[in-house]
Amino acid sequence: MKKIGIIVVTYNRLQCLKKNIQALKNLQMPHNISVNIFVINNASTDGTSIWLETLGDDNIEVITLKENTGGSGGFYTGVKVCTEVGLDYVWGMDDDAYPTESALIEILKLVDKLGDDFCYWSNCNSDKLFEDSYKMVTAWMFVGFFIPTPIIKKIGYPRNDFFIFYDDVEYSDRIQKYGYKIYKVRDSIIKHKDAYSNVYSRCFLKKKIEIPNFSNWKMYYYIRNKLLRYSKKEIQFWENFLIIIPKIIFKVIILNPKQLRIVFIAYIHGFAGKNGKVMVP
Repeated sequence: MKKIGIIVVTYNRLQCLKKNIQALKNLQMPHNISVNIFVINNASTDGTSIWLETLGDDNIEVITLKENTGGSGGFYTGVKVCTEVGLDYVWGMDDDAYPTESALIEILKLVDKLGDDFCYWSNCNSDKLFEDSYKMVTAWMFVGFFIPTPIIKKIGYPRNDFFIFYDDVEYSDRIQKYGYKIYKVRDSIIKHKDAYSNVYSRCFLKKKIEIPNFSNWKMYYYIRNKLLRYSKKEIQFWENFLIIIPKIIFKVIILNPKQLRIVFIAYIHGFAGKNGKVMVP
């Protein structure tokens, strides 16, 4: 019997978490699969811990962290735990992700077809651009990522020093550097709000420009981790440092100059390699 660990990382979104857990309980399961849910509680203060204590479900294990380590720390912990206890696969998501009943079984159908030498990703962003029931991708999000633990043992755990943003993309980069492919599964549907759907937008010199409408702490990690994602030996680091982020700085000047100081601090910290938690929600 194959064993799957489902990781849910949560922080102060109790109502979302309740909906997520119910969706996971409604999943269709093949007879030869055993599933355990690991809720990584990032030191929530909104009653999440109290509610989790009332569940009384042997298939749900709660790991409460002493402090909020962000998504990156949460997924690091979850992937590490699932690997160390000897599970065969890890399927991970945020607390505001709601899998449809067939979401897991659709991935498992493709796993049966292609095998354990690949990584898989649920369709969590309403992607309709498929020529077949699956397609190869070069990046994913930590919403619906599915990875066999033997691959984890070869490539390592996700980075836990990003807090939020780009930890998932860095992991998909690493997967491919080790020679593995990632397949996105069309019918493994997870309902999830796009974090970049809210933007500042304005026409400037007859051209539309926009940047994500993030709070200061989110903008900090969004900028800093664009650089931390790469080493200075990689051309992508210098592309971000010399071209991509300066363009974002220009947009910030036009659209939201109040965040200029935060963006500059993040830019400097990224170049200096300053990682870990710096700003908090």
